[in-house]
Amino acid sequence: MIEFPGSIDKISTALVGFEKDNYFILKVPPVPGIKGKLREGNKVVSRFLQQGAIISFRAEILTILTKPANLLFLTYPFGFETHLVRKHKRVNCYFPAMGGVQDQKFPGLIMDISSGGCRLTCDEADLAALPPPPLSLGQTISIEFHMLDRSVRYVLDGRIVNLTPEDHKMSIGVLFSDGHETTDQVRAMLHDYLEDIKDALQEAHP
Repeated sequence: MIEFPGSIDKISTALVGFEKDNYFILKVPPVPGIKGKLREGNKVVSRFLQQGAIISFRAEILTILTKPANLLFLTYPFGFETHLVRKHKRVNCYFPAMGGVQDQKFPGLIMDISSGGCRLTCDEADLAALPPPPLSLGQTISIEFHMLDRSVRYVLDGRIVNLTPEDHKMSIGVLFSDGHETTDQVRAMLHDYLEDIKDALQEAHP
């Protein structure tokens, strides 16, 4: 989907390909009047769905080719925004946690959680101490945490689907992995725990 700043229209098109750090290539949508908006230098917002997440980026139009096909070339973006398409309702929480990437650990807080994923917030100073490469989308991560019963330690594996700076902190969106025995067992426990919370809230606010 592409859209233009100041317009509410969302236009479907197809990704043809890309060259990293250089350009994206899209098909020119067969929409009446669209070519009047496709001028070099105009800004475009693009969104696509990948592995259960909506990926967004802003770019500028580089050029349009009409032969051998109508193709739209966009600048390669400086960054991407990722928004998880959630299958599970999340519950706000405040669980101390340790994130782990490449055998390196860093402290943080789980700010919301579901049986499908969580949002981990960490100080950027703690992340700066990690050896390169820095955190990146798609990177595997482990989350070690305690809930209200601090005698039990839980560990879940997943991958990073969102990185958002927030006032000297980094908000890390994590999608939990499927098919790992320990992760699946903890997710089942977490699902029951969250269902109990949901039932209690419904009883308190019928």
